[in-house]
Amino acid sequence: MGVAQSPITSELHSEIRKQKQFMEYIFSVPVLFCIIILFMLSYLFYQYKKASALMSHPPSLTSPTIITRASSFAISVFEARLEDFKDMLPTIVFDEELKAKNTVCCICLGEFEIKEELIQVPSCKHIFHSDCICNWLISSDTCPLCRRSIDDIDNTELVLPPPQRSPAVLQPAAGTSIQLAAS
Repeated sequence: MGVAQSPITSELHSEIRKQKQFMEYIFSVPVLFCIIILFMLSYLFYQYKKASALMSHPPSLTSPTIITRASSFAISVFEARLEDFKDMLPTIVFDEELKAKNTVCCICLGEFEIKEELIQVPSCKHIFHSDCICNWLISSDTCPLCRRSIDDIDNTELVLPPPQRSPAVLQPAAGTSIQLAAS
């Protein structure tokens, strides 16, 4: 005959079993989390190594010879563009008449000297030191002060006719005329 288990011991065994399962669950979650983190770190390390290997052996299109040729070509294009602008911009001599209008180069903020040769932008008539405007024109083709295009047609010479002082005659459709006096 077997020994009968009391209800207390069977409940105790089931409680112990539940606690064991709970403890296994509690410890398995952090272990699983650590495994996932290690997998992600190893993948990131692999990607980093792959990227650094590509950077250490760049493709032949970015060889130093090609880069040097491209940069020298770009420099020659800028120099040609600058020469075109220099030929287009008039040189003027700073005098007392100009001193009344403008005394400071807006690029370097240096004052103009009497009898100093300056460059004038024809489209807006602004004046600058020769070196200042040449350095500016390397990166831009506009006036540094008003941003008007350097190669714009000079519209400042256009003169509009003065308004008429005589009365204007309007002819309505009815055939009668109405006269308005100009003020």
